[in-house]
Amino acid sequence: MNELPDNALETARESLKRIPFVQSLGIEIVEISHGEAKIRLQIEEKHHRDGGFMHGGVTASMIDTVTAFAVGTIVETFLIDAVTVNLTVNYLRPIFKGEVIATAKVIRAGKRLLTVSADVFDENGAHAATALT
Repeated sequence: MNELPDNALETARESLKRIPFVQSLGIEIVEISHGEAKIRLQIEEKHHRDGGFMHGGVTASMIDTVTAFAVGTIVETFLIDAVTVNLTVNYLRPIFKGEVIATAKVIRAGKRLLTVSADVFDENGAHAATALT
């Protein structure tokens, strides 16, 4: 098992700043540990689709981001670039306002491919989406 650097959270936050698209969404890293990550987003009007709820693309982007950081904690070089091979999102309920939390956990790490599960929750802790990548 690879040890995370002492400044892992700070390093992850700096890494996030180098991704303009993710920055434009307002995603923040909350926690990072071996094989796991947690991010948050405060919903703004720019995240809405018609109907007044968060666009599914924002949810998918949160999942893609949080899973990448979870993977980045277990590869040989901390936060090395990785790409998503497949992303399947199951949307469970709409999110209208407040803070959104996304969590990810590596569930299998092979030599070249990793499988990661992710979940998205609204500000009340209601499960809004789940994914496997």
